[in-house]
This record gives sequence, C-alpha cells and structure tokens, in this order.
Amino acid sequence: MSSEGRFGRFDFTMVVTGLFLYVGDVGTDLWVALSFWREGRVVWFALVLGSMLLAAVTIQIFSLSWHCDDQKQSRQNGSESQPPPCHHYCRMPFLCLGLLHVFQMGIPVRIFLVLKCGYMTAFKDQDDHWKAIYLATDLSMLRLFEAFLETAPQLILQTFILLQYEHRNYIQYLSD
Repeated sequence: MSSEGRFGRFDFTMVVTGLFLYVGDVGTDLWVALSFWREGRVVWFALVLGSMLLAAVTIQIFSLSWHCDDQKQSRQNGSESQPPPCHHYCRMPFLCLGLLHVFQMGIPVRIFLVLKCGYMTAFKDQDDHWKAIYLATDLSMLRLFEAFLETAPQLILQTFILLQYEHRNYIQYLSD
C-alpha cells in the first residue's frame, strides 16, 4: 500500500498485475503437468498436479474460513467501526461462496472484490481505503500461502528433474 496508508492507483495497478500473474501461473503449471503427461512421465505429472491440488485445496479452505470468520465477526460487532468483512462487498449467500470455493474460484472471487473496492477508492475518491487494504491483505496472505505450498515444492521438483535427467522443457522455466 502507498506510504500514506491509502489504497491508490498504484495499488490498484498492482492488483491488476497480480491477476494476470495468477492466471499465468496457473496456466504454466497446467501446461507443464500436461507436457509431462503427454511424454508419458506419469510420476512427474502426478507430482506437479499433486502440489497444485494440495495448495489449491488448502488455499480454498483458508479463504472460505476467513469469509465465515468475517461474517461471524460482523454479526457479533454489529458496527461499522471495524473493517467490514468481505461479504459487505460480496453479498452472496454462504452456500454460493462455498460452491465457488469447491470449484477453486476463491482467489478469483477475492481478486474481484479487491478490484471492485479498490476501483471505487482509487478512481472514484471514496474514502474507504481501509476496506480495500483489508481485502488486499487477505488476498496477499492467500497468495503467500500459495507460494510456500505450491511454488516452493514445484521449484525443488523442477530443479531435480533438470539436474538429474537433463530433461529440458522450456515452459518449466516459466512455471517456477
């Protein structure tokens, strides 16, 4: 966030950049997994896909749990003095949010929420900067979890494959 503690245009631009990087990350990971499958390297395919799925499921569980906590806190406080929970921007019922998380759409939903709130604060001069920061912080934590749960194991696996078997697939370099 900017040095003033406000969610500005630069912060909004970084969230948009993060969206493209997220899509690129998922795309290259799937590309690498499918290239291993096509080459008949089922173990490597399973390891790449397994690390992706483990991270994705863990992140979705955390995301949905945070939505539940936000809703519970909102009901207990009943006040607008606290940073509003995500469901103030996402008025979907819990069942709908749950289904979105089951279908691995928790991160895209959170990106949408940050973009929606961030646009209003950065470009429409609404004084809800702390709301956008609150939403962006949740998104950043989930992406950090993904880095440790998915990217680090994949980096080790890809390095092992490159060093041990001298298997060169240039998309592997982009995937990590």
